[in-house]
Amino acid sequence: SLDQQAQYIAGAMTLGYEKYQPWLGNMFLWNMNFAVLWAAQTPPQPNHEQASFGLLNPDWSPRPSFNAVQGLVAQIKQEEGR
Repeated sequence: SLDQQAQYIAGAMTLGYEKYQPWLGNMFLWNMNFAVLWAAQTPPQPNHEQASFGLLNPDWSPRPSFNAVQGLVAQIKQEEGR
């Protein structure tokens, strides 16, 4: 589900930040907007496998995973005083 996707992504990022710092400098989350790209194809393919993993819906609205990442980044910045 989309909520489960958000939990997995935020959990992985939290684990990387808490357990592997300072060795892990950056994390890269691939496939932010593939739902948008596949929906824009001719003909539209909103159910393409890559579209399912995106952080955004075909109309550019955020999925729970986008909000989870955004909230996690804000939380980390606040904890670090940035």
